[in-house]
Amino acid sequence: EEATLLLRYGQWRLRGASPDPDELQILFELAAMGGNAQACLELGLLCAKIDRQGERIFMEHGLANFKKALHWLERAGEAGVAQGWHALARIYSRSIYSQRNLQVAQHYLEKAAQAGLVEAQCELAQVCWRHRRDDPLNDVKALYWWQQAAAQGEPTAQAALDAFAAQPDAQGWALQAQALLTDKLRNSSPFLSARIELAATFGLTKPEALLIDIKAADYGHCLVVDICAHHARSKRRLIAVQTEAQRATLNRVSRLFGDVDCGFDGLEGNYRQRQYRLRTTFPDLG
Repeated sequence: EEATLLLRYGQWRLRGASPDPDELQILFELAAMGGNAQACLELGLLCAKIDRQGERIFMEHGLANFKKALHWLERAGEAGVAQGWHALARIYSRSIYSQRNLQVAQHYLEKAAQAGLVEAQCELAQVCWRHRRDDPLNDVKALYWWQQAAAQGEPTAQAALDAFAAQPDAQGWALQAQALLTDKLRNSSPFLSARIELAATFGLTKPEALLIDIKAADYGHCLVVDICAHHARSKRRLIAVQTEAQRATLNRVSRLFGDVDCGFDGLEGNYRQRQYRLRTTFPDLG
């Protein structure tokens, strides 16, 4: 209780017109040593001379004490204050810190994102997206963190996520074929029927529907559509799984293909055979 009162008084003093950093440090140290996790955060930020947005403060009062800042911010993060991990990420990414290390910075940024800090989730998504060419899964990671931030109501994350939304109406052929699926056809051609359902749900083109490796494409939060190895004119793209209906369709199709070889040596044959089967089964498709 005493530590909480010290923290609140220190935060009140911090908002003053001319706060005294030496006085603040004493107050936050007392509260932090009393076990207050938020005080650990405030003390760490004060020692680093940055605010919660990472902007430099109190520069006229001497240099930052990064060694002390790292200690208290680590304590804050371990106590469940995600802003502590985020502040550590900012410090390790700064050129003003002599021990600057971008790998360590990303490690702490991931910890902050995993702890649910929406700012860190958005920042991590942007980092992964910028470096998507360095690792083939970075775009998958970016999409995941945008989804996590969007789930917390972050508008910029939702705007980024909109670019990966499924567009079933863009592929009229798939919707037309889905409408023609009967129980008899589902039983006689289960794999083709499943691919059509997937195409209708996620807006896949005909080549994508026929060539996608179902098991390799499902990442839980998104569908990775990559048929470049077999269809040179195609482009790798991600489609977010955003509804329960989409997830249910993907689960059902994944179960069907669970023990099946989706390659050209499997039961479905090569690309020409799959195209022929689609044309003969649905001769009136556009």
